[in-house]
Amino acid sequence: MKLKVLALAVVALIVTGCSTAGSQPSPSATMESPPLPTVTVAVETCDDFMSDGPVATGEGALPDITVDCLQGDQKVRLGAVRGPMIIAVWASWCVPCSEEMPIMQQFYDQYGDKVSVLGYALLDETSQAIAGSFNWGVTLPSLEDPDGVFRPDLSIQAPPTTLFIDENGRIVHREFGAVKDLGELLGLVDQHLGIPL
Repeated sequence: MKLKVLALAVVALIVTGCSTAGSQPSPSATMESPPLPTVTVAVETCDDFMSDGPVATGEGALPDITVDCLQGDQKVRLGAVRGPMIIAVWASWCVPCSEEMPIMQQFYDQYGDKVSVLGYALLDETSQAIAGSFNWGVTLPSLEDPDGVFRPDLSIQAPPTTLFIDENGRIVHREFGAVKDLGELLGLVDQHLGIPL
């Protein structure tokens, strides 16, 4: 019984103390904490693919189309881009792409100074493509074609597709379906671009 009385007295003191007019929170208690610094991860820019040079010609030449970069406001004139390079066509909703694109990133990190890598997000909303890319740990530069407007120009149907581009800006091979591992990709680069890595 004494315990009940004691507990009721403590509760009464707390309630009374909190409701008195003179009890105001201290200024430091009402100040908002400064926001925590945020880290913004970004897909790499398309700077390396900006060119005002001549447009590729001949059989298999990259089409003279201007495509938006996935993040930022850059536009790339694809027909003026030169290889040797890989264009990896992908989408965030594409399950095989979720396995292939980290391989493309690994290739980009290790061999990007010898063979360029450019992603091409196809039929994907910008925000979804960026989120998917980050979820896979992929930050290599990418273009975007959310409505699939340029599919006929590139002769591609769906992701994943990998285009191999030579030093003249010509598509020398289209690999349909996902590349399974780095070894397979290195073999394709050797076979179609003539670059052993």
